[in-house]
Amino acid sequence: MLVLVLGAFLTSGILIASDPRDHSISGLFAYFAVSIVAALLFWFAWQSIKDLQPPKWLFTALIIGFSMRLGVGIGLTLALPSMGYSDSGPHQAGYIFLDAYTRDTDAWNVARGDGSILATWLDPENSDQYGGLALLSTAVYRIFSPDVRRPLLMILLSATVGSLAILFTWSFTRRLFSSPAAQIAAWLVAIYPEAVLLGSSQMREPFLITALAMGLVGLARARSGNDPRWWRLPLLGLLMALFISPPFALIFLGILVLAWLWEGRGKEQQRKWAWTIIAALGIAAAGLTVRGWTSIEGRPPGGFFSLINWWVAGGAQYQLSLLIENSGWVQKIFGLVPEWSQMFLATMYGLVQPFLPAALLDSTSAPLIRILVSWRALGWFLLLPCLIYAPLLAVRKANRRTLAFFFVFVVWITAIAVSYRDAGRMWDNPRWRVVFLSIQAALAGWTWMKAIEMKSPWLRRTAVIVGFATLAFLQWEAGRYYDFPRLNLWNTLGLIAIFSSIFVAGSLMYDRSKFARRGT
Repeated sequence: MLVLVLGAFLTSGILIASDPRDHSISGLFAYFAVSIVAALLFWFAWQSIKDLQPPKWLFTALIIGFSMRLGVGIGLTLALPSMGYSDSGPHQAGYIFLDAYTRDTDAWNVARGDGSILATWLDPENSDQYGGLALLSTAVYRIFSPDVRRPLLMILLSATVGSLAILFTWSFTRRLFSSPAAQIAAWLVAIYPEAVLLGSSQMREPFLITALAMGLVGLARARSGNDPRWWRLPLLGLLMALFISPPFALIFLGILVLAWLWEGRGKEQQRKWAWTIIAALGIAAAGLTVRGWTSIEGRPPGGFFSLINWWVAGGAQYQLSLLIENSGWVQKIFGLVPEWSQMFLATMYGLVQPFLPAALLDSTSAPLIRILVSWRALGWFLLLPCLIYAPLLAVRKANRRTLAFFFVFVVWITAIAVSYRDAGRMWDNPRWRVVFLSIQAALAGWTWMKAIEMKSPWLRRTAVIVGFATLAFLQWEAGRYYDFPRLNLWNTLGLIAIFSSIFVAGSLMYDRSKFARRGT
């Protein structure tokens, strides 16, 4: 605990020194007070996983993950006004995300007034249709910083809660799979670029990533059958998700229940009152989702299911039109294919966003933004080989009623769903996908360790195919931005398909000859 208090002193000192708006004593006290709250959250999370005797490296991963999130948040706050876009209000104010800027502005306007802070939740502004994060931001300003607007306070909370996912991801992966897989998963959550960037801003996603990881810890404990307090963490996680984003709370609840049923575990092992609470949470999430969406302009009349259909189908068509409108080469491609295939192609396009070759060679963006997008894209492209190989590995298992198999479904169904719904937005699509980072990281850790255990070369081979496709598109993007000699798009896709087919066929032939020599 002494380490956490000293950490709070150090953190508050760094924040007051970095604050571009104020260096007063009242600011130092504000940062120290929120740092103490952060220290208590760290202590609570560490105590909740202490039964597994967490290794020392996990604390190191936690500190590195938190430091990266807070450091990027401070760095962007200071750098964006001069290195961002001059015509962007959020950048000039030190915010990388428009949602964070508008929500934080609404929260500050309410906090410095005389009205109740509940106004941001009872009657939310357009910046937060659910009101939960806006209410939290307003409360932080009203309680700790009523004199000066200090956006770094919410960045500190976001970095704290976001980094707690490191501990919870390690905990449930350790229980469900193995210690080595848990170590890989924890480090992935700690340094994954998209999670770090979102944890450095006033966004919902860090809270949601941690909420899902907390729920999965409860699932892992319930499976053991000897932990009567298994329900506490998932209840807290679902309540936090319900407060921040009711639709995601409903999705998380569905994932946890389906995971339990997937393995064929009987409901009789669950306490009746716990299931009653879970059912109540589901009803509340559905109600709050409808309540939040009723503030959206252009919504159709009807109940919950008509709103869901409109949000998914109507939103996807809108994003498709944006994608076609804003990209000349997409217009050209869509002009050559049947209309029925356009949504499929847009979804595939969304799955590779941020697109690493385009990010690296983009000549139209500000240098800082180009670096950020390239960094985000690199994280996704490095994770892709594990996620692509995972389904192939899972179907080889004799018993497919396992959580690894279920996680494959969750990872790809959610990735495809958000790409379908939001393929046209390079910033929004990946941040929705990263909400499920704890499952992606656990699956990647399991895949990596299984490939080593089975001495399978196919994870490396998957990485080779992804790497070749990336290089092929680098030459195409070089021609797009710099008039570098290149193949056209169809020839580039054909080259990737030919290489992949020859490489896979050659690999299969090599394996067959090797096993024949061994007599197996």
